Amino acid sequence: MNPTTVTTAVPPTTLDNSTDAPFQSVSVPASPDWYCLVGNIDPTWRRTIMRLFEHYTERTPSSFIEAKDIDITWHYRNADPEFGNWQASELQINLEKVLSHMPLTVSRGDKTVEVRPAAVNTATAIRYILNDLSGKGDEIDFILAIGDGKSDETVFSFLNHEQPYNSLDRVLTSTVGKKQTEAKYYLPDVSSAIRVLVNLIDSAENVHKI
Repeated sequence: MNPTTVTTAVPPTTLDNSTDAPFQSVSVPASPDWYCLVGNIDPTWRRTIMRLFEHYTERTPSSFIEAKDIDITWHYRNADPEFGNWQASELQINLEKVLSHMPLTVSRGDKTVEVRPAAVNTATAIRYILNDLSGKGDEIDFILAIGDGKSDETVFSFLNHEQPYNSLDRVLTSTVGKKQTEAKYYLPDVSSAIRVLVNLIDSAENVHKI
């Protein structure tokens, strides 16, 4: 695909993250098709964090907790906006104090506060996927990364600066919305991102027909 196909993308000239799910505990079954990106993690931090999260959930009506195997997220999108933001700022400060000596990351997203191991991020997963493809002898000739959240910035930075991917001519990184970003381009909205993907599919189908 010629990069000019992304007609709505222009060089970028500040950041958002979205996660929306009910309180749940998610377990991934053991399978040879799944890769573990993190070794054994001391689970004791979860008890400390959960107590803090539960405390702020009780104090913040309509907030809730999402607990997964790796991370824990406090959601306050349904709470009073002003009070929710104030509580989130206070929670973040307390979390950073408690976790200052541990290899964990505290991050604010779109009406969320998340805690997870520092080694776990989207860029880590992308690195494993690309290394796996290269190890199997598959040639990587085009990479497109589109995202609108803070966690996507690690992917943009990885693809823009990591060898050998930063030397590929066909690596496109794009954020959604005009903002401060590591991405080389931006798309104005989600609809534009969908149109890019549809154009990619149509182009691939046309190539196969030739």
